[in-house]
Amino acid sequence: MVAMSELARPRGLQQGDHVCWAYDQERGFGAVAAQFLAEGVALGEQVLFVGEGDTAQLVRELASLPGRDELLASGQLAVQPMSQVYLGDGGLDPVAQTEVFIAAAAAAVAEGYTGLRVAGELTGLVRDAAHWEDVRAYEIVVDSVIAAHRLTGMCGYAAETVPGDRLRPLAALHGIRHVAGHPLTFVARVRDDVLVLAGEVDTGCADDLDKVLDGVGQVADGLVTVDLAGLDFLDVGATRSLVRFATGLRASGRPVRFVGVGRGPRRVLELFDVELA
Repeated sequence: MVAMSELARPRGLQQGDHVCWAYDQERGFGAVAAQFLAEGVALGEQVLFVGEGDTAQLVRELASLPGRDELLASGQLAVQPMSQVYLGDGGLDPVAQTEVFIAAAAAAVAEGYTGLRVAGELTGLVRDAAHWEDVRAYEIVVDSVIAAHRLTGMCGYAAETVPGDRLRPLAALHGIRHVAGHPLTFVARVRDDVLVLAGEVDTGCADDLDKVLDGVGQVADGLVTVDLAGLDFLDVGATRSLVRFATGLRASGRPVRFVGVGRGPRRVLELFDVELA
C-alpha cells in the first residue's frame, strides 16, 4: 500500500522518503532545507543542497545549519547551483539525472556515510514551460529510485511562483508533502512498473490526475499496469481521466491493464473496453 502524509515540519524523515515542500518565498527554502539536512548529518549521511544562484549565495542560505562551515570543510556537506546538477546540454534528462544520484549515493556509502540526503530547489525549472514536463517525468522516476537506494530527497517549490496546475500534480507524485493552501487528496507512485494510486480522486482534481497520467505515459515503456486498490473514492469524472489515459496509450501501441478496480469504476471502465484484471 502506498502511504500519503502531510508534513508540518521538515523532520522525522528517513532513507527512502521523498518529500515535496512548497515553501513561502519570502522566508526562502534555505531555512527549511537546513533543518532537513541537519537531520541527515545527525544520521551520518552526506548531505547536498542544490538551488538557484551561485555557490556563495547558496551557502549563505544555509546559515541556520549547525556547523555549516565545518561540514563544508569535511565534505559531509556539498552545495551546488542547480545548473550544475539538473541541467545538461539538452535540458533535464529524467533518467540520466536519477543515475547521477544513484552514483552519488553509492559514492557516499563508499566514503563511510550511511547514505545521501538531497534538498533540491526546482522552482526555476517548473516556471519554465520548456522544462516543467521534464520535471514531472523526473519526479516520477526519481521517486522509485529514492525508495530503492540509500537516498532521502526533498524537492522545494516556491508556492507563490509555481502555478497551482503544475504544483499540485508534482506534489501528488510524492508520498510526503507540505503544500499549504493546495489540498491534495491522492498520491500516485510508480513501483515495479506499476502505477499505484491511493487516496481519493474526484472531478475537482481530475485535471491534476490527467497531468500525472500524462507524465506516466511519458516515461512508461511497454505494458502499463494501474493499481487502484488503494483508492478510497473515485468518481465518474476521475474514471474518465483513466479512460483517456488508457485509450491514448492503446492508440500508440502500449497496452494498459487495471487491477484492484472497485465495482463503481469497473462499470465505467468496462463501457470503454478497458482491460481489467
